[in-house]
Amino acid sequence: QRFPVMWQGGLALKNESSYVQMHFIAGNRRLPSQALPQPLPNGVLPPLRISQRMRLEHSQLDGVAKRMQCEDDYCILIAVACGRDEHDINHQTRSLNDGFITYLLSKQAAGIVNVPLPGSEQAGFVVHIFPPCDFVDNSVAQQGSEALMDQLRQIPHAVIII
Repeated sequence: QRFPVMWQGGLALKNESSYVQMHFIAGNRRLPSQALPQPLPNGVLPPLRISQRMRLEHSQLDGVAKRMQCEDDYCILIAVACGRDEHDINHQTRSLNDGFITYLLSKQAAGIVNVPLPGSEQAGFVVHIFPPCDFVDNSVAQQGSEALMDQLRQIPHAVIII
């Protein structure tokens, strides 16, 4: 499987939510299981809730790019809507597009989730949720996934960088 599903669950921002699948593109395959929500003992999977924004400015993006120089230190995932059936997938796709992508683009920002280390309050991981933009298009294309970017331009998606 070229782009395996690494995580599936809810993405949340303010009062918006969308059910997504995150497909592995490049980097450290272990990071998603460490940084993304895992089921609680009662079986409930908490959503990945965006709590902050990061402006899509060179100074901010340079910091993300620096962390992406060592393959062990980052992971790129593509988030696309998923659902139980075609009707649900269409609903989730609209939610992802309207509630997340359009909102983040209007703010010229990426969503941020600070994930504490297990059993700690100390930040362990920063999960960035990017709307389509030059920075992530170039990051995915540099991984040899130019053809994937061409396909993705046809559907609403977000790029996740841990």
